[in-house]
Amino acid sequence: MLSNGDALIVVDPCPFYARGGGQEPDTGSLTVSASACEAPRTLAVKHAVALPNGQAAALCVDAQHTDLQVSQPVVAAIDMQRRNGCAVHHTATHLLHAALRQVMGDTVTQAGSLVRPDSLRFDFTSTALSDDQLREVERLVNRFALASTPVNVTHTTLEAAKEQGAMALFTEKYQADNVRMVRVSNVSVELCSGTHLRTTRGVFPFQITSEGSVGAGTRRIDAVAGVAASKWLQQQFAYAQNAAHILNAKQLSKLCDAVHRLNDTNKTLRSDAAKWLRVAAVNAQTVATHATTLGSVPTVIHILASESSAPHTSDARLVAERACHLRDTQPQNAHVVIQDTHIALAVNPISFSDVQAGALLRELLKKLPGKGGGQGVLAQGRLKSAVTDIHMLPL
Repeated sequence: MLSNGDALIVVDPCPFYARGGGQEPDTGSLTVSASACEAPRTLAVKHAVALPNGQAAALCVDAQHTDLQVSQPVVAAIDMQRRNGCAVHHTATHLLHAALRQVMGDTVTQAGSLVRPDSLRFDFTSTALSDDQLREVERLVNRFALASTPVNVTHTTLEAAKEQGAMALFTEKYQADNVRMVRVSNVSVELCSGTHLRTTRGVFPFQITSEGSVGAGTRRIDAVAGVAASKWLQQQFAYAQNAAHILNAKQLSKLCDAVHRLNDTNKTLRSDAAKWLRVAAVNAQTVATHATTLGSVPTVIHILASESSAPHTSDARLVAERACHLRDTQPQNAHVVIQDTHIALAVNPISFSDVQAGALLRELLKKLPGKGGGQGVLAQGRLKSAVTDIHMLPL
């Protein structure tokens, strides 16, 4: 009995694969034979767990089924769709490892893996791969797959496996007199306890979905193969079709051109918006000003008309742009601009070379409840309550 309410059942012989070598375990069911007073019943197997001796597996089921008796016959059934998916992706990891060593050199070694029914993750030691190198790795794996090379599994001694060039994970422990060797002729030889295809054909198509760093000198590839890769590619095609429809590109080959046109238009609109923002900042209506000092810095506080008086123009960008305009046109003072809850503080770096706008704003926010921060010449923040008049400031 487990602490989570599940129970472990051992069946012999056991066809279920337990978690190991980075591969997720089998799931399935156990059917308990009928008796004179009870109909057959089926127990869902959540997963298989390897026993300490490494020679058998225990099956995790709901604890309510622990009334089974020792030597009671059962029929074990594996979820073959899940098993086949894992086999596809486990064989794919071997082909991927071989392709990486061809492209990046024999210094590439496996640093870990995760094999699922619908994807794989492969960690390895290497420098970063370029886009061209990634495409070459993909091409090689697909070439290996299409060759329909038999995948042969044999048992031998550890020493004999090493003599045949078998690769192994240094983190795994192997029995010296009995190891399981998986060979793809002229491609790969590895020590492995996982499930595999009979030939490499089922790995096609193979597609890398991401590649990146997971630590110093260690890279990670996520990929899909076989049926899972076909589904992934169909999904990507659907995404591209939807994007083409949105951008009015009549052919997928024209999609990049449409994206470039949209990007150019966006840049133009952003540039125009920035120009109009500067115009709005210069002409922003000030309803009140107040001269004071922050520390030893002469400061002018400007209250802009609130949103109700100036709709569509009140936002943090306008307030910051107004502060920058005042900083440049009236450099002898630091300037605080407030509109409703938006606040910005700007200082001229020539007039106040040793003053940090962020430090001044934090000093001001000790009196005005709010949060903010920024760089040396401009700081921005948000007040807890709107300020629409100088008299609302605790100065």
